[in-house]
This record gives sequence, structure tokens and C-alpha cells, in this order.
Amino acid sequence: MIESLYDSSTGTITEFPHILHGTLSATLSNGGTTLNYGTSGDEILKFDSQYVYIRDRYNSSDVAVYNENGYVKTVSISDVDL
Repeated sequence: MIESLYDSSTGTITEFPHILHGTLSATLSNGGTTLNYGTSGDEILKFDSQYVYIRDRYNSSDVAVYNENGYVKTVSISDVDL
């Protein structure tokens, strides 16, 4: 399960949406860390215990969904409860 998100340039992400300035990593409930969900300039919309939602900077109507293992799927921004 995903417990928190961390931007390597700004620290723990506490407010959303968040424009990523460095590398995004997630702290997992098992004590592990998953790295490289996004790249600098990506907009982190939100996260929950299972998924991280990152808006596509080239197509603002698309949102990439990641879990602790990496990319899962792309959904429409209208399908994301913000």
C-alpha cells in the first residue's frame, strides 16, 4: 500500500495538485520505496493507498495511473474524483 509521496527536490508532498520538481517516489506500507513514477513538470493530482494519479502534461485530459509496481493504465480526467 502507498503511504506517502516524496518529491526529491521539495520533500514530502502534502498538498495536491503538486507540480513535480524532481523525482517522485512513494513510501510503501511494507517499508519499501518505489521510484520514478513521473518526471519533473508532471502534475501529481492525488494518491490513495493503491494508486498515484499523474496528469499527462502533453494531453491534459489524460491521467496516468500507477500502483506500487508501476504503470497501470491511462484514464480520462473526467473519471478521476478530485
